[in-house]
Order: sequence, then C-alpha cells, then structure tokens
Amino acid sequence: MEIQDFLQITADFKPDLPLYLKDKPLGLLRQNELGLVCLTTKKPMTLTELTVKLRQYSPKTKLLYFLQTKPRYVFGITIKNDKLIIT
Repeated sequence: MEIQDFLQITADFKPDLPLYLKDKPLGLLRQNELGLVCLTTKKPMTLTELTVKLRQYSPKTKLLYFLQTKPRYVFGITIKNDKLIIT
C-alpha cells in the first residue's frame, strides 16, 4: 500500500486510534530502499501522529513491515477493539 492510499482510507477514522502492527504496538518508521518500514515499540503512536509523519514523504512511497526477516508490504487495515491494526 502506498502512503496516499493509507491516508485516503483512514481520513475519516478517529484520530486518536492507537496503531498496531499485527498484535504489537506500532511506534516507529524508518525509510529504506523498499519504502517506509513500520516498526514496533512498547507504546503505539496514534493515527494523527502517523499521519503527520507520513506527510513528510512522497505519497507514492510504499509502506511495509518485516515478518521475521522477510519484507511484507502493507495491504490492509482493520479496526478492532478501538485499535487500528495494520496487516
């Protein structure tokens, strides 16, 4: 998923939703040659915090995470128990 798609999909969501990557809190972003990597931390950032950070990058930048050592591109989101879960 590209940043522009994520921002469009989440535009009407509650801004204070905490973000999770699968079942772990999402709290950091790092750019690499593949795109913008979502990283877990102890405390999740909110949708508003993520939106502010994403606007610093090109809208065409792809979002991804690593599952074990393999890169996986973000392909969807779910809201469950007042959490925004990135998959």
